[in-house]
Parts: sequence; C-alpha cells; structure tokens
Amino acid sequence: MKSERKMHKGTMDDMGEEQRKMVEKMKLELRKEFYNTPEIGTTWHILRFLRARDFNFEKARQMMQEYLNLRKRKDFSRIAAISQTDERTEYLKKNYTSGHYGNDYEGRVILIERVTNYKPDEIFKHFTIEDIEDHLIQIHERLMFIEMPISSMVFKKRIDNTMLIVDLKNVNVTSMFKSKFKSFIKTATKIGQDYYPEILSKSFFINSPMIFKAIWAIISLWMDKKTIAKFEFESGDGLKRLAQLLDVTQLPAEMGGKNSVPITQGYGPWTDDLLQSYTDNSFMLQDRSPEFQYYYTPEERKLLYHKNTPVSLEDLTKSTFIQNSQFNSLPMIGDLKVSKFRVSLNRSRND
Repeated sequence: MKSERKMHKGTMDDMGEEQRKMVEKMKLELRKEFYNTPEIGTTWHILRFLRARDFNFEKARQMMQEYLNLRKRKDFSRIAAISQTDERTEYLKKNYTSGHYGNDYEGRVILIERVTNYKPDEIFKHFTIEDIEDHLIQIHERLMFIEMPISSMVFKKRIDNTMLIVDLKNVNVTSMFKSKFKSFIKTATKIGQDYYPEILSKSFFINSPMIFKAIWAIISLWMDKKTIAKFEFESGDGLKRLAQLLDVTQLPAEMGGKNSVPITQGYGPWTDDLLQSYTDNSFMLQDRSPEFQYYYTPEERKLLYHKNTPVSLEDLTKSTFIQNSQFNSLPMIGDLKVSKFRVSLNRSRND
C-alpha cells in the first residue's frame, strides 16, 4: 500500500485500486448506517476519512463511525431546525466573529475568523458546549452540502476545500490563555478536525503578534500533524501573500478589502440557497443536482433522492419528474435537472 499511496492521492480524480477497494469495504461494513444517511456513504466522503488516517482502514472506519454516531447522538434534524436568524443566534455570532466570504481563485470557500472579537466569557454565559457544537455543525454541514456544491457549479469543477484566514489584529493575547477561550477553541478544533476532515486546504494567520507563537504551541497540541502543516503566519496584514490566491478587494474593509458586508453575515454565490435552507430547516439544497453532479461517482449518480428515499434513476419516469414541482419544465444537463437560475448562470460563464 505504501508504494501505491505515493502514486495516488486518494481523491475521486486520483484513486488507486487498493484505495478503491477500501472505499467499497467501508460501504459494505457501514451499510446499515449509510442506509439512513446515504449522502454520507459516497466515495467522496469515505475518501476524506481514509485520507485523514493515511488509508489505515481500521482507523478511518473508527473515525467515520464516530461521525455517524455524532449524527445520531446530536440529532442533525434538530440542529438543522435551529434558527440562524433569531436574536439568540445573532448574539452568538456577535461574540464569535466568523463567516464564509466568497471564493479564492481556485474556487475554495474563504473562511474568516476575527479572533479580536471573540468573547468566550459572554458566549459561555448564555451557551453550553453542546450549543456551540450545534452551531459549528450547522456551519460545516451547509458548507459541504450547499456552499461547496454551488461553488462547484460556478467554477465548473468539484470544489471540496476551504481556505481559512485567521485575523489576530489587536487581539488581547492574555485572554487567549484563559480557560474559557481555550475551551472554545478546543471545541471548534475538534469539530472541524475529527468530524469534517480533509476539507481545510490552507490557513493563514495574519497580524500575528510575536507572542502568538507561545499560544500556537498550546493550540497545536489539539491538532494532528497534517492539519498543523496547512498553516502559514504573517506578522502584517498578509495582503501581498493573499493577493496571490484571491481578489483581496472582496475581503472585509476592516481587513484591507473593499467589502462592506459584515463578516458574520458572509456572502457568496450560495447566499440565496443558504437563506432558503434556513427556511426549510435543511442542510441540503432544494435542487441537489450540483451535489449529485460533482460529488458522486457515475455509479452513485444513478441514484437520485426523491422524497428522501433512494430511487434508481431507471425507476424515475418522466411522469415522476412532472409530479415534482422542482423539476417542472427545467432543462436537462446530462442525467440531472438544474434550476433555471443555474442554467442561466452556467450560460453566462460560457459566453
């Protein structure tokens, strides 16, 4: 396996035979769990967990099982129904300043964290660790099933990575040594690293004070080596380095960009779909065709989800489509239906 691992990245575009066999083995061994969560039992998701554990099958299986257990224990349907626009959530966002802010040149979703505005003391006055976990799960699930599929459609390729910018400008360094701050960061790190692996591609700390190296030494104890290797540090605003990767004018004004949209509000080509998901109490797109198109193998793509039940494509007759309003009078792209908005968007990018 070692020689193959050097030759193949273990992605959907670059998968060796032994890696492929591991994927099929995972589908078989976890088939009961995947029956109730078919969107997780796909090659793309399984490969993420396998890569995270360097294709050690047993370790990857355990890691994926823990994520599936989390879904059951936390009841994701309950979490999806937690309002993202009510006063309580707005208060959490006010004290945990983060947001998803467009795409870089490669299409990666840009995540921004402004640590200066973190107020763990205020957060823990009103929220439990479980509440914070729920909030972070909301963010990650919609990232995977809404923001990245929409980004894939716009960039016409599978977008399955993010770029994180952590702004430490004017941060109160002493506060970062407090137990509540460390507890908050540890919770956020665990959710991202243990349950949503191989999504973060690159991360930048900007405006890093010299003493931050001591803090990083503590934070990095909670991370695996692969995650640590993804971070770069800039003592200044980092704009020169970031300009190599993204249009810096789209960054928030307080970070040297020209964008007036608040970080906690975020923005991107997914905005309307994200707001719709809040109304629907769902982590999924109403029209899931971008997900099927970019994150499913041809074999997996033969399964479409109709009324939350896996149905063979051969069983979906024309009349079945007509009965479902989201497919009415829409053009076909391959064997998938797409919304009128997305067709026009794709055409505009082709012009």
